[in-house]
Amino acid sequence: MHTFPRWLIAALALAALLILAGGAWFYLSQEHNLRREVERNLQAIAQLKASQIAQWRAERLGDASVIMERPFLQERVVRWMADPRAEDMDQMLAGFRSLKKHYGYYDILVVDASAQVRLSLSGYRGPLHKQTTQALFSAFREQRPVIADLHLGPGDLPPHTDTIAPFFAVKGQTRKPVGAVILQSDARRFLYPLIQSWPTPSRTAETLLVRREGDAVLFLNELRHKQDTTFKLRTSLSQRDVVTVMAVLGKEGVFRGKDYREVEVLAALKAIPDSPWFIAAKIDTE
Repeated sequence: MHTFPRWLIAALALAALLILAGGAWFYLSQEHNLRREVERNLQAIAQLKASQIAQWRAERLGDASVIMERPFLQERVVRWMADPRAEDMDQMLAGFRSLKKHYGYYDILVVDASAQVRLSLSGYRGPLHKQTTQALFSAFREQRPVIADLHLGPGDLPPHTDTIAPFFAVKGQTRKPVGAVILQSDARRFLYPLIQSWPTPSRTAETLLVRREGDAVLFLNELRHKQDTTFKLRTSLSQRDVVTVMAVLGKEGVFRGKDYREVEVLAALKAIPDSPWFIAAKIDTE
């Protein structure tokens, strides 16, 4: 009976072990490289979207600043508040229609110092949302443009932000609030398409926009894997392994955790500058 020398058997076993070890090393190396590439891509996407959203907010505030710095418009608003003449109203509406057309606003309103809507392009005369009312009084107090946070309503108004340009009657050294122009931005026009877009085909990747509300995370945009969740879905801050909870608690960078489906994900977390918003660009770890 023919037998192989022991040294040959040992050599073959060693070769097999080396091949297995080399394969395992190659697999782990490829996995590490792939993970690093995914992390870099997620960070780049989160950073780009955060910068674009911050720029969009800055542009809204810039438009409100320009309105405040137009002396003829301010004089006309103040005069119309005291004496609502049709001529002044027609001229204001003409200017607002131009703003809406060229800057894409959903509606433009004029309110008085008590937060009552006095004029709007759409004809709306109802109450302001409570967040807009709070932002209005902040704008009066700080004497500068302010953005009311993203919200629904009142009524059937879509998700939108309100940018407030306050006006004042100046008497000597005193500046008394008389009203404001409010620029309404429909989130469906720019903000949501920006958040929901993804630069490459992916079955699971998505971007989440959230803010902290009390002891929970509130989701501000429609989700890929759940319907009808905007301003409805919340996650308790006690769920520290959820990536959106990590974001509102101050973590930035790439982290592994769970999403709103309780699925393991890899996510790049970023705070939106000069806002209460946070962004999570995520993909399933599988």
